[in-house]
Amino acid sequence: MPFVKEGKTWVYPVCHILFSHDVTCTISGDTIIGECTYKKMYSKGLFDGYELTTEDSLRYYAKEYVYYGAIRETDKKVFFIPNGDVKEYLLYDFGLNMGDKLRGHVEPLLGHFGDLKVGYGTGGFVLDEDSIKAEYTVQGVDSVVVSGIRRKRIRISGSEESTWKRVSWIEGIGAMDGFICPFEIEATPFMANYDYGTCLSCYEGKTRIYGLDDYRFLAANVRHSLPRYSSYDFEENGIFYMIISDSEVAVTYKDLYVETYTNDTSIPENVEHNGISYQVTSVADGAFFHCLSLQSVSLPESIHSFGSLAFAYCRSLKSFSFFDNNKNFGDKCFEGCHLSKINVKSIKGWCESGWQKQLDHIDSYKLYCNDELISNLVIPDDVSEIADSSFYNCTSLKSLDIPASVRKIGKNALHTELENLTIHCDIEDLSDCGIYWLQLQSLTIYSETPPVIDYREVIWYTPSNYPTIYVPSGCGDRYRAAEGWKNFPNIIEMEGTDIEDVNMNHEFGESLYDLQGRRLKKAPQQGVYIRNGKKVVVK
Repeated sequence: MPFVKEGKTWVYPVCHILFSHDVTCTISGDTIIGECTYKKMYSKGLFDGYELTTEDSLRYYAKEYVYYGAIRETDKKVFFIPNGDVKEYLLYDFGLNMGDKLRGHVEPLLGHFGDLKVGYGTGGFVLDEDSIKAEYTVQGVDSVVVSGIRRKRIRISGSEESTWKRVSWIEGIGAMDGFICPFEIEATPFMANYDYGTCLSCYEGKTRIYGLDDYRFLAANVRHSLPRYSSYDFEENGIFYMIISDSEVAVTYKDLYVETYTNDTSIPENVEHNGISYQVTSVADGAFFHCLSLQSVSLPESIHSFGSLAFAYCRSLKSFSFFDNNKNFGDKCFEGCHLSKINVKSIKGWCESGWQKQLDHIDSYKLYCNDELISNLVIPDDVSEIADSSFYNCTSLKSLDIPASVRKIGKNALHTELENLTIHCDIEDLSDCGIYWLQLQSLTIYSETPPVIDYREVIWYTPSNYPTIYVPSGCGDRYRAAEGWKNFPNIIEMEGTDIEDVNMNHEFGESLYDLQGRRLKKAPQQGVYIRNGKKVVVK
């Protein structure tokens, strides 16, 4: 896993009181200095050899790539000769082991602070001579998975003479917080408002192998709300746990800036540690934060709560399964995810839980119940509430039947491209539930009093787009005179029941569904089913 490689690029932000910008360092081409062959490194976004003052600080960034220096790697050591210098400095030694001492390591400053004079002609590379004399000690050596590859990680602490106190290196990547200026600044009230050289991204060609999609989101919203290293109590089979009671643990992360979980991850219901059995009952804040390689996660039904940012920015996570006892969700739990499949245990649990408000940012998804695609759904009679955003942007759902037991339909609960909608319950106000009138072909409503609707959404549609409205017998004139409803040209009174009696020997093919919206795969038993959006009784 070489560090020095043609086409390799590092990008990291530099933020200050007056400005914020990206610094980019890239390797391109070869050069010979003395008897050694080096790769040439170019930079963009560093100071271009001028004196930095608060008045001039916005002027003197190199907007184009400039020669930064020569770099080479041998025996897991990375050496660098800055532009304008003739001396070779040690940047990294990936061969270090636990307890090793490091001297002569260069800590270059990149002009992050006001009134700092950067070296003329050096492309912003200033050497801290005192730090070169300082001693560093390897405090820990472990490994992390980066883009599916396990790499060595080295944790180093500096002495009192060193400018920076802590650093973590990843083999082939470099310092986790910045290519050249890696050490973490101690948190102070002043520093807490700024992000100096943190959140590195590393690319090989156009492929990112390490880093965050949006470091400014991390700096502004996460860096100071989540600790970089979690206080996990133990690790078992690659899963990190935090003990929260004598019998319960929460799943957590190891390092906020490195993918703790990748590919397909399975969390057990129970785990044993030091002879004690614990039940896994929650997912801690940020447990799966920015695990870009995480493709699926299997969770036990024992989990009832999820912390803030628990799955935020898991870009490869396409599906998620919810259980009825998943009741508590922290802020932004699924922010930045691209879920396309939601699998639920029961329709009742899905409608009443309020999970869906976590999914408002998702463009669209398909709903499954016990792995069966939901397209025509009759909500069970024991459901009393349809929570906010319950079917928001649910593209698989085409027909929905709401029973009389429902007393509340939440905000944007019906905001999806339904073709047929039946409402048996008496709901006084439908203006916030998000009915998508343009796509709707028919609405059957059993309330004798016309509910309030957002007529502003209705009047924009041409008559050819209006759905047919079926209302109770004798209520047609009432609907035709009501605000909003009067804009629908096709209001038809129903006569009798819309429930059809059929013989169970009837050939249904693939058009018959149970009340959970699951398509029948064999001949139905006696009972109530749904066909073409209508209830039928099989005798």
